[in-house]
Amino acid sequence: MESGFTITAAGWRKLARMVAGDTLHITRVAVGKGVLPEETNPADLTDLVNPVADAASTQQLVNGLEVSFIVEYRNDMNGGLATGFWLTEFGVFVQDGDGEIMLYYATLGDYPEYVSAYGSGRIDVRRYPVAIVLSKELKVELDYPPMAFLTHEEAEPLLTNYTLLRIQHGLGCYPLVELGALRYGAGLGRSGETPAGGTDMEMHPVKVIHHDPYSLSIRTVRPVFQMGTPVVRRLDNCRYIVTFEGNDADSLYIQLLCNAGTVPEIPADVIAVKNMVFSADPPGDTSVIWGAL
Repeated sequence: MESGFTITAAGWRKLARMVAGDTLHITRVAVGKGVLPEETNPADLTDLVNPVADAASTQQLVNGLEVSFIVEYRNDMNGGLATGFWLTEFGVFVQDGDGEIMLYYATLGDYPEYVSAYGSGRIDVRRYPVAIVLSKELKVELDYPPMAFLTHEEAEPLLTNYTLLRIQHGLGCYPLVELGALRYGAGLGRSGETPAGGTDMEMHPVKVIHHDPYSLSIRTVRPVFQMGTPVVRRLDNCRYIVTFEGNDADSLYIQLLCNAGTVPEIPADVIAVKNMVFSADPPGDTSVIWGAL
């Protein structure tokens, strides 16, 4: 299913009334983990398919006939997220008479983003741009305080809109991705398998595009994308070091994690062999496959 957004049927009726001078009162924004059924027209929705939590937003910007803002969800909101979830949808709700309606519905389709629980103390942030265009002078009011940590202008460079690289990992699953930046010198520890010491690793926002169970693309924020042309060094299927042409000061460490202990599938063109033993003499156990040294 493709990602996308729609103005709901109730939303269009509300926008039509704005031509007569109504004001757009945005009451709240929310995120969820629902999957839109194939037979369902998103314009008919009145709520998220499976709502999880209220989110925040930046202050709305009005530019002519367009209102734009950034929807932001953090796992430290509302007392802290107790259980991680795959964020698949979000909605914008507005006042309509004495009640409210969902004006705007967005689905991430086949590219959900995992939000980790706050129990680890690590803040996980997801941000999504929203733009609504009307056909007459726009009047917008907020019925909640703009609680996002950043302004609209500050948030734009931090949106994961920039494709950094593509990885053929061969894991047979849809892994989570951690992206860390190493400052003041690239490199690995003495084992050759982990980032070198001497500097803290700064974690960067990342959006993963899974092409299939064996490959993915990593999208990240503009400051990381602008580090230069990436050169990838593969440590193993799950760990990678990225340096940049003509840039000796920056490097990245990428860790792939199969979600919830998913066991990688074996590709159809690969033969998996278990119980194989290599030794100078044949083993006594005839149930194993023996390879002579």
